[in-house]
Amino acid sequence: MTLDELRRLLDADETQYDAIAARLTPDDLPTVRELAHDENPLRASKAVYLASLLGGADVVVEAATADDPILRAASASALTNLPPRERAGIAEKLVGRGDVAVDKLVIRSLEGAVPSALADRLRRLSTASPSELVRSLSADTLRRLG
Repeated sequence: MTLDELRRLLDADETQYDAIAARLTPDDLPTVRELAHDENPLRASKAVYLASLLGGADVVVEAATADDPILRAASASALTNLPPRERAGIAEKLVGRGDVAVDKLVIRSLEGAVPSALADRLRRLSTASPSELVRSLSADTLRRLG
């Protein structure tokens, strides 16, 4: 798929991620990666999410460390499309950075064992987050994951 075709599909008001992903092959991931760096943050965030459907964890990682909060939110949203092991590593980069919306998305995506550094952050959030919901989600997730 060409860059312009993919740009047009991502610019739709109701982006059909699954339908777009079904039309793409691994050879298209560099094009998606390029759009994840687009100057339009909405288009870039949509490309990050699409990359997660194609196994582009590296794109999601890069968005997790971006200065733009829209890209960090896209990374958090994309976590559920990645294998649990990859999620935990990206979650460590996202959680506890002061963005309640990102924290909620990240915490809800966690499954299986989490690294000790991430568990420590969840413990801190369970008592110190300014959001009651994040405190509750953190505590519940720590209990659930054991």
